[in-house]
Amino acid sequence: DTLTSEFQWNPLFAADHYQLLFTFEDGSTILLDSLTDTTAWGPAYLPCVLVTVQVAAVCMSGDTTDFSTPLMFVSPGCGACLDNDYCEPAASTAYEYIESVELEGINNVSGDNDGYAFFEDMTTTLTTYQQYTALLTPGFQDGTTYDENFVLWIDFNQDGDFDDPGEEMADPQSTQTTTSITFVVPGDALAGATRMRVGMGYALGADVTPCATEVEGEYEDYCITIEPGVPPPCDPPENVVIDDIGFFTAGISWEGPLPATSYELHYKETAASNWTIIPGLTQTNYTLMDLTACAEYELRIATNCGDTTSAFSETVVFMTDCLPACDEVPADLAIVDTTQSSALAVWSGTAEAISYTIQWRPEGAANWFEDETQNEDYTLQPLDSCTVYEVRVRANCDFSVSSEFSEIVAFATLCETGLFQPELPALSVSVSPNPFKDEVQILLDMEEAGEVSLKLYNTTGQLLLTERRLLPFGKSSWLLKENLLPGVYLLELRGSAGRTVVKLIKE
Repeated sequence: DTLTSEFQWNPLFAADHYQLLFTFEDGSTILLDSLTDTTAWGPAYLPCVLVTVQVAAVCMSGDTTDFSTPLMFVSPGCGACLDNDYCEPAASTAYEYIESVELEGINNVSGDNDGYAFFEDMTTTLTTYQQYTALLTPGFQDGTTYDENFVLWIDFNQDGDFDDPGEEMADPQSTQTTTSITFVVPGDALAGATRMRVGMGYALGADVTPCATEVEGEYEDYCITIEPGVPPPCDPPENVVIDDIGFFTAGISWEGPLPATSYELHYKETAASNWTIIPGLTQTNYTLMDLTACAEYELRIATNCGDTTSAFSETVVFMTDCLPACDEVPADLAIVDTTQSSALAVWSGTAEAISYTIQWRPEGAANWFEDETQNEDYTLQPLDSCTVYEVRVRANCDFSVSSEFSEIVAFATLCETGLFQPELPALSVSVSPNPFKDEVQILLDMEEAGEVSLKLYNTTGQLLLTERRLLPFGKSSWLLKENLLPGVYLLELRGSAGRTVVKLIKE
């Protein structure tokens, strides 16, 4: 293919006509004569050649002027590196600059270039599918060093910018000395000359972007040539590792071959027929979510290499963690302090429980009433008077796991007598210690002097002890030293001023 260009120049008053002299980089020349206008199309020339153009005027007297100062240009067709209009960044080298860039045939110790330089004559050839490492060194004014960030861009698709996926390669760590950036030229990179840009900036300053204008550091551009390579075989991933296994999650990592563009992950429970497929993974790690606890899984991964897909990796088998047991059922469920409209249910808790679900219903009913509590007692209300009810309780543990329900306990609410029976207020009572081993001290704060009765029941409702004492106004103590078996007991204290039921635990 050949090219041409249109030229124009300022007229000379005495000129009869003009001459254009073209000199090419191989030394050949072409003279265009008898040009009567001040614009003209030049001769055909090859792409990407150095062309020198000069103009002279032939006067009406027959004299010819000297040729003008040469206009030099490179004809289009050199490739994206020179033909495209790339943005030109700006930076300040007051404190730091790019000292050197080394990549294949480029070994440029450039020093301070006032923020930006284009080294169009320093070039090298890179091959698709191959891996390369650039060595980048910062320089500093006055010997004071700073943390610097390096970024390297290559316009692989030759569209005149560095914004496309895969065109930016950055060192994740800031540095004060030589650092390296390793990259693979993608298989779909266009062949021919294209632009490479190296950027360096102060780590605590503005972000190093390809077109920045306020970076503390420097930029350098180079022309590189991309040539097609032979794609390596599309192998399956290797060293698939399952780690960080939880109840419902599992972390996976693997090693992928160089031509990989993405990965496709398959997994399923061992007993299942169908695989769950996760396509388009661009990293070599992934976390599976929403798995079933205490289940065995199989996993395999394939590599996508653009137009081809590898075989699957060896199938890896793993098992998710099992949920903690929640098999201890609350014990000693009992009903105390029954009224016409309520009943207090108490039970012995379990070590794993974080809460309890209690259910109750009238005897023979199909549906249960239900509530949740973090305590080891619960007041059932409102209830119908003179009615037999059933109640049961279960433990709730972490991760939504629950125990079986306890055995059903039946009880009856009090019946109406036709007499006014006011509810008694609670006595002011505290017990210590609770749980206890040999004896427990009962502390009462009497609002008025009077007789107080004490009754001790086991969880089946059996009366074990009854005592009466006349207590004065104010604080009094009552020492209980019964020979009891370990377990849960209910202590009822009743006086004219009120009534209280306390749960005691004997160790």
